[in-house]
Amino acid sequence: MSEFDVIARYFSSLGAGRRVELSVGDDAAALSVPPDSELIVSTDSSVLGTHFTDDTFSEHVGYKAVASAASDLAAMGAEPLAMTLGLTMPSVDDLWLHGLSQGLAQACRHYALPLVGGDTTRGPLALTVTVMGFCPRGQKLLRSGAHVGDRVCVSGTLGDAAFGLSLVQGKHRGIDIDFDAQEYLVNRLSFPLARIDLGIALR
Repeated sequence: MSEFDVIARYFSSLGAGRRVELSVGDDAAALSVPPDSELIVSTDSSVLGTHFTDDTFSEHVGYKAVASAASDLAAMGAEPLAMTLGLTMPSVDDLWLHGLSQGLAQACRHYALPLVGGDTTRGPLALTVTVMGFCPRGQKLLRSGAHVGDRVCVSGTLGDAAFGLSLVQGKHRGIDIDFDAQEYLVNRLSFPLARIDLGIALR
């Protein structure tokens, strides 16, 4: 299966969005950004053996790759615009790609991040997601905006994903934890939440 066949079968349906003028299929994408806005861009990579294992469901790999990158938009107070995907695989695996595309589609819908381009190539398994967003000029949230005396707040629950990882790795032996709690914690690992709305509200 060629690169174009892979794109057509698994990714071409993910490119529609209200600010997408031109999506997958041309030399580059074209996006519409509101006037007097700043473009916010961030890139995250997910690599086999570092960020996921051979037995990680590819649906989870796809969703988490997008959500992890989207969390950078949330941190900047940006509204999602679009994303691109760089995918490297040693060979074409239809079953794995199907699961990956399902996870990507779920995350693209949830975070309003249409997939507008990218690249596929042969090599060790890895994904690189670049997300783009925008915010009104001068309203982006910066790390340098923190000052002594500011309140430090946490959204969500600290440690859920780490506990979920320990469950997946079988390190929870001897700990009495019911099935529902295990499922919740593993989902917190596999389907992290990028708090886009909170970031926008904090601008």
